[in-house]
Amino acid sequence: MSSYSYNRSQYDPSGIKSKVNHHEFLEVRDGADEYAAFDLERFKGDLMDKFIRDTEDIANENDRIKTDAITRIEEYERNNLNDRDFELGEGNMAFQRRTISEKVTGANKEFDIATKESASEKRRLREDMADLEDALRKVRDQLAETELENQNFQTIIDAFEDIQNQQRSAEMNAVRTVNTDLKDQIAKLEHELNFAGGATDTLNMKFGLEEKYSSAKGDFENFISEAEEGKKRIEDELANLRHKISQKKNENNILHKNVNDNESQINKLNDEITRLSKDIEQLKRKNEDNIRSLEGDRSRAEDDLIDANRKAADLKHEIAKLKILVEKTRNEIDYLTSEKDKARGQGYQRKIDEFNNVITESERRTKKLKDELGTLNNEWKDKVSRTSKLASSSIGRGEGEEVAKRIRLLTTELNNKNRELEDLRSQKSALEREVADDGSGLDEKINRQRDQLDELNRKYLASLEEKNGINEELTEQVRKLLDLNFVIQKNSEQIAIAKQEIEFLRKEIEQKSKLVGDLEYEIEQRRNLIIDLREEIAEKNLIVDELEQPRDEIETIEMLIREKDEIIRELEAQVRNKSKYN
Repeated sequence: MSSYSYNRSQYDPSGIKSKVNHHEFLEVRDGADEYAAFDLERFKGDLMDKFIRDTEDIANENDRIKTDAITRIEEYERNNLNDRDFELGEGNMAFQRRTISEKVTGANKEFDIATKESASEKRRLREDMADLEDALRKVRDQLAETELENQNFQTIIDAFEDIQNQQRSAEMNAVRTVNTDLKDQIAKLEHELNFAGGATDTLNMKFGLEEKYSSAKGDFENFISEAEEGKKRIEDELANLRHKISQKKNENNILHKNVNDNESQINKLNDEITRLSKDIEQLKRKNEDNIRSLEGDRSRAEDDLIDANRKAADLKHEIAKLKILVEKTRNEIDYLTSEKDKARGQGYQRKIDEFNNVITESERRTKKLKDELGTLNNEWKDKVSRTSKLASSSIGRGEGEEVAKRIRLLTTELNNKNRELEDLRSQKSALEREVADDGSGLDEKINRQRDQLDELNRKYLASLEEKNGINEELTEQVRKLLDLNFVIQKNSEQIAIAKQEIEFLRKEIEQKSKLVGDLEYEIEQRRNLIIDLREEIAEKNLIVDELEQPRDEIETIEMLIREKDEIIRELEAQVRNKSKYN
């Protein structure tokens, strides 16, 4: 086996060809073609249609919320018709309704602003999708450039194969020439030794050997010049390959940097999505807790309001009773005035005057109570205007129950005092009739009956004072109850507003969930793009490694050239020796 066969390069161009036309590269190219065939305009149209449908659904939901709010307001007005017993008036109800309508309108404006912000966010996402499309087109261009470079590499590989075949053919021809020349020389030397010809034959043989030597020398010089030209051409091609390899390495470094940047951006997006998801969950839980709390407060407030309305009706009935009692007291005063002329004695007249003063004081207090009850409507309006400025107010259920319990207790005491007054009034009337009937009786009996009448008058006056005190306390409790009613009404308004805000927040949560889904889809697309870029970088690194193998081939060729130089020098030495011998 020759040294060329033993030391020839193990470079196999078919290996690079199989690595260049890798199945994964074909799949990536098919994916790029499929992306190029994607109808982007149709996708944008479908996306716009979906956005319009979502906008219409949101508008319909907004109209439904407005209708529901108006219906609840009307229902609230129907359930609170008993408030008119306190002379609230239509103007106050219209003011409340207008206030609630303004709040609903403000909430609708905020909802429109949120919808516009959502549309802006969707436009931004569409712009991001366009940027991703540009990035994919650039990747497709890079794939086309890579395919063109692979074709150039295949051309270079074919040129290497041609050069190797030519070198092997030239080497084989040179070896055959040298072998033939040596055989001819050996044959002629044997013929010369066997026959020992004359000088003419020696000259002819020398001339033939010189001619063959010149021919062999010319062939070897041509072979050497062709080898030098091939070597120079290979060195130039290797320099170009090294330049291309350095460019590919720079491109790979840029791609690595882009991949790292994309990974960092994806990590940031993942962190942002995680944070948004946590915020949405917390907001959702908070809103659900607020809804449950507001529902409970609304139920308790409605119960307290019903109790307050019922108690207010009872109080109105008690006021009617007080009016009847006042009229009856006036009749009694008239009767006592007529009886005053009949009475004799300064002491009795003084007692009657004291009794009249007490009756007048009672009438004055009754009138004062009536005036206070008449001004409750104005006080109620003032308290509503003050409490409407509060951001929020809470009603203690125990406070409402305590006020209701106190009102019931005072009502019971008032009824007891009324019964006592009725009893005293009956006894007093009976004694007065006895005095009137027995005017001509004994003085002792008259004095005794007058003492009894005085005692009854004192009890009657004490009972009237206690009744007035109870009336004052009852009035105070009624004021407290009305204050609680105002706070309940305010809380009902706050509950309606909170419900509407919760509906808006629920819509906002749904929109953010959609945005989170779109961002997750975008992250998945970028992750797939990074995987494709990594595969492309790995393939290009393999190509670079394979292109560096011709360096070993050049070293092998240089070693073969040195071996051929040694053979030529040996042949020249043999020729010189033969020339000297001849």
